[in-house]
Amino acid sequence: MNFLITNSVPLNGGDEALLRALITALIRRWPNSEVTVLCKDLELCRVQLPDLHLASDLEFAITEESRRTTLACYRAADVVLSAPGGFLHDHYSIEARLQGFEVALRLSKPLILIGQSIGPFWKRESIKRVRQVLNRASCICVRDQISSQHLAQCGVDSSRIRITADMAFFWHRIAPGLFSPKNESNIRLIGLSFRVWPLGDQVVQQQTIAKAEQLCSHILSGSEKRILFLSTCQGVSGYVDDSEIASRIRDRLPENLRARCDIDRARYGPVELMEALGRCDAFIGMRLHACILAMLAGVPAMGLGYEDKTEEIFRQMGLESYQIPFDSDAHSWISKAEYFLANVNGIRDQLAKALDERCAAAEENIAAIEEQLSKITPAPATTGLTTEQRWSQSVERYGRPHLRLRQVAALVNELEPRRMLDVGCATGHLRILCPGVEYTGCDFIAPAPPVGFSFHKCNFNREPLPAGLNDFDVVVCSGILEYIENAPAFLASLRSTLTAEGHLVITYFNMNHISRIWTLITGRSFPVHPDWRGFYSPREVRKVIEKSGFQIVKSVATSHALGTAASVEETVSAPLTLGRTHWASRLLAHQFVFVAMKTPAPEVHI
Repeated sequence: MNFLITNSVPLNGGDEALLRALITALIRRWPNSEVTVLCKDLELCRVQLPDLHLASDLEFAITEESRRTTLACYRAADVVLSAPGGFLHDHYSIEARLQGFEVALRLSKPLILIGQSIGPFWKRESIKRVRQVLNRASCICVRDQISSQHLAQCGVDSSRIRITADMAFFWHRIAPGLFSPKNESNIRLIGLSFRVWPLGDQVVQQQTIAKAEQLCSHILSGSEKRILFLSTCQGVSGYVDDSEIASRIRDRLPENLRARCDIDRARYGPVELMEALGRCDAFIGMRLHACILAMLAGVPAMGLGYEDKTEEIFRQMGLESYQIPFDSDAHSWISKAEYFLANVNGIRDQLAKALDERCAAAEENIAAIEEQLSKITPAPATTGLTTEQRWSQSVERYGRPHLRLRQVAALVNELEPRRMLDVGCATGHLRILCPGVEYTGCDFIAPAPPVGFSFHKCNFNREPLPAGLNDFDVVVCSGILEYIENAPAFLASLRSTLTAEGHLVITYFNMNHISRIWTLITGRSFPVHPDWRGFYSPREVRKVIEKSGFQIVKSVATSHALGTAASVEETVSAPLTLGRTHWASRLLAHQFVFVAMKTPAPEVHI
């Protein structure tokens, strides 16, 4: 089983705890599985998490090579899991993340969101897009009730939503020995965690620092208590570091109080972080997962919630009275902290039972994956086969005069070429439809012997075109571009095989056909070949052709219809038509055939 986890930000210690818990749970349940993680800040993550198989999340894949690598990860996956956490809400931009989901859906991969907090959404476009995309997900596991309400307000089908728990609680099963409550009642060391929120709001940031200063002064005054500033986000150059705001808070304190404040600036993995938090007697923090990890270590925690998730998770643990909105005033912070510290012993007694319950609920995320995987019916003709094996099986299907091939032949014959290169030639049936033309074929797989024509085998995604292919009057690229990873580079290489006045005849499926759109609207995924690549819209494929050094001089629709496309076999008896494309073709044409002339000055940037 190949799992692909997307949307992870493991430089955040809380997110790493979530990710490691999920990976451990997957490996325990499916021991022979492979897990790949798509993340932000790939190179930094590789330094911090060298044991994981990492690639860049699609929204952060800024080079063509990294994008191809990421798309290959999607294609290789049996199931796509959106990582636990909270990142789908209108405090952040969500479109790039939804587009990543749509890649999985276009490839017909089960898409499961794991233990997330989702929402709120107040932007009209966000509400529309959440409804469009998440109504096609296989399952949406949320860790709080309010997330299901946010989704319902967007119009997401409730049958897809499952309330589970924060995946970090699974650490209570992974490392139970880390739970080590202290017996003494004397509170000596209090851990604190503050962060900048909302991002970029300097006014609120100054207010948070001022309130934190007052809270620290209150904790330290008239006692021998000490403070340790410790967060899930720190110690990684180039990433968010909460120790910076901790330093600003400490610097505002009087010198005698400042001396009893320590700042731990190191970056820890989940186990080391829980061990560090476990040295505290109590913890107060804005970072939710700093609070959760502290409780997993047996340390009572109080939350300063900046999102709904804090109140909800504390409520689930029966500890809702020990959290407060972070935007409350300083007096409320201090009053809540006094109440919390006065009840530390009672909270400590509740933790074991609460963590057991939350851990069991977190395991429901894995149960949801198991249920969805049980619904998958493998396609018997392609399951377990390599690309080459699938290609070999399909070659014979195209060795007949199907409609698209006859249309291509008609367009080639209009050009009256002397020499033709047929890229993606299958059995070479096109040479029979183009008599009198010197024919050369090239494909991933050699046709069964005897071939009877000049043939070159080439893995177009891994190898350059064979040497000696040049001076062709026409290059045909029929039924092959959908399988090419780097279409612009491929078309540029085909251009180099043509004479100065040569033409390209090229076909492409309509990825935006109305039947496909309707399939998506109704919450289903339309079927695609497992080896298809770019998924260009009609407009985009035209741009790719033109930017590769060609001018399109004619475009033909293979057929216009509302329903799904006929099979190759069914089109053999269809009458030959060369209908020009028109304004409705982008919705009604199943495939396009383009005739393009080589231009003298290609606009290629590869």
